[in-house]
Amino acid sequence: MSQIQRLKISNFIRFAFVAVFIAGVLLSCPISSRIQPMDREIDTTNAHLELLWMSNSSLWFQDADWNSNKIYAYTTKEKLLSFDSETGSIFWEKNLPSQELGIRGLVAINQSLFTITSTDIYRYASFNGERVWATHIGDGHVPINIQNAEDSLNVYYGERVFNVSTESGNISDVSSDAKIYWMGKKVLILQSSLGMNSGMNGIERSTGKVLWENAESSFRIEEWFPVQSLGQSIFVLTDDLGICSFNFFTGEYIWCLPDKFISNLGVNTVNRIGYILDGDFLLLEIDLDTGQILAETQFLPRELPEDMRSRGFEYTISVTKDAVVVSFSDSVQTFGLRIAP
Repeated sequence: MSQIQRLKISNFIRFAFVAVFIAGVLLSCPISSRIQPMDREIDTTNAHLELLWMSNSSLWFQDADWNSNKIYAYTTKEKLLSFDSETGSIFWEKNLPSQELGIRGLVAINQSLFTITSTDIYRYASFNGERVWATHIGDGHVPINIQNAEDSLNVYYGERVFNVSTESGNISDVSSDAKIYWMGKKVLILQSSLGMNSGMNGIERSTGKVLWENAESSFRIEEWFPVQSLGQSIFVLTDDLGICSFNFFTGEYIWCLPDKFISNLGVNTVNRIGYILDGDFLLLEIDLDTGQILAETQFLPRELPEDMRSRGFEYTISVTKDAVVVSFSDSVQTFGLRIAP
């Protein structure tokens, strides 16, 4: 082999090594650092809500204290924080230790903030974010959802449901022969006793009596769409009916909106109004008694750029007495909007 041939081979090997190294570095970088996020804005020609503020941050989970206008959130930068829904001003921000990261649900109740990871529940003081207690619930690798039960939490953990004291963190295990879809103070919704893939039974908790059987589509429990209650209704996500209001005392769907939705439902419990984002980034204002769409606010752009469409993003909403907060992880932006009188 000639010296020129050896030099060419050596240069090729060196080039290949450098190319592999660069590819490895690129693959190790977060996708968000390689794809520049878009900028979102409100279409002022189609806006029902007035913009109060905008910040360059996004929230994986958020929950509101209605009267104080405070929002509690877990950011996509893995920080816990509290801020003012009217101004966006931060009250406190907390870097969590590694064992408290990986939050999969967040609820604010009675001056406390509760988070859940794959294995543990944590309680924090709402005024400064300091941890109060931690409770271990399992080894993970299961679907998880957390429900505000006023003086306690219901944690849907795979096929099991735990009731957790908000005061002490003590756990009681709620067992059932059938899958539990939802657990209220008076009614338990279980998988149908008829053994069908779809269908549910409503059980009176005090007596064990079957109140109703519904053979229609069962609703889904998803981390990004927690089930919420208002009066005798719960607001649920289904595979074929869209989002629905479901009467847990009668077992009937009151109304359904068969559309693609990408956010949780933000609920104004006083005026019985809900806010949700559809697949075209249209923020809908919904009468929660009838399902009627009362107003719309369009966010632009209406669709993701082509190089972002294969990725998953988080869109979250919360509501206080004076503002609606909408967060987009695709653009790393959070908007505070004024509720019209």
